[in-house]
Amino acid sequence: VNGLISVAVARDKKSGKALDVELRLQGIPLEGQDRTDFIEDAVISARDAANGKGDVEKLRESVRLAVRREATDWTGKKPIVDVMILNIG
Repeated sequence: VNGLISVAVARDKKSGKALDVELRLQGIPLEGQDRTDFIEDAVISARDAANGKGDVEKLRESVRLAVRREATDWTGKKPIVDVMILNIG
């Protein structure tokens, strides 16, 4: 197993804008500043992928792929990425 990344995205139901993104990492081989930098990059990628209107399943898959791509770029591994999208408002 190459680790697990859990992603929670809070979105405004009306505008489709991502309001907040939270990440939790388990078994991802990054420490210290690298871990902080990776989380920052992954949050940006997740937020970009979650913006816009559309089918929730398609948005979830877009976020999953964006975060997994960041993880692969940073670690060379392909972790499991679990995404939860919360529509607020």
